[in-house]
Amino acid sequence: MDIPEQQSLSALRERFFYNNMSLQPHQTDYVLDITESREKLESFRQFYCIKKDKNPFIYGQNLIRLCDQIEDTKF
Repeated sequence: MDIPEQQSLSALRERFFYNNMSLQPHQTDYVLDITESREKLESFRQFYCIKKDKNPFIYGQNLIRLCDQIEDTKF
């Protein structure tokens, strides 16, 4: 994984966590996991942001915010 990609993922995590202080520990772990790589993030985006599948960890306003922030992230 290249440095710019890692920086983009890290910035996305920081933005999301900064704006979502009320996450449960398992939700925080989940976000850390899906932002580990561009591939994981893209898979999440396809299933939950585009196809609107139900996500057991992130839902409601948190999911909407995360999807919006993923869309704003440049790779």
